[in-house]
Amino acid sequence: MNRPLRKLRFGTLLLVLFALAAVSACAPRLGVSLAVAPQESVAGGGRWPQFRGPNRDGVSSETGLLKTWAEGGPPLVWKVQGIGTGHSAPSVADGRIYGMSYRGKDEHVWALSESDGKAIWSVRIGPANFAVGPQAHDCRISAKSEPVFSANLSHGLL
Repeated sequence: MNRPLRKLRFGTLLLVLFALAAVSACAPRLGVSLAVAPQESVAGGGRWPQFRGPNRDGVSSETGLLKTWAEGGPPLVWKVQGIGTGHSAPSVADGRIYGMSYRGKDEHVWALSESDGKAIWSVRIGPANFAVGPQAHDCRISAKSEPVFSANLSHGLL
């Protein structure tokens, strides 16, 4: 396939993906609600420390996972609300769940206890930044390239 046609197809694919992201961002928001089912894999030492897992491939090395759920799904272990409107994939490591969310016009990074969902720490990292793209939020597509933050996992200090 010639190069201009390949670029056109790739550009069209990106445009379609961004449009789908924008449409999904316009759905009514109910806030973030995390629900956790009892699974030995994460609590037993499994780690999911980044988007798409330890190898960034979306594949878990855990064994003995259920192929189907029982009717009604697994029992709810805990539920948390009020941490904001979510926009990140959670990371799980060392008994904690880490994530990012918006609260009003501010962006926060937080850690929750994996066992009971209680907040361990939460840090405001600044105002929400929609200056550059691509990211879907509040019916807008934009991206955040700066600033980059690095927080201490034990207490969240930047």
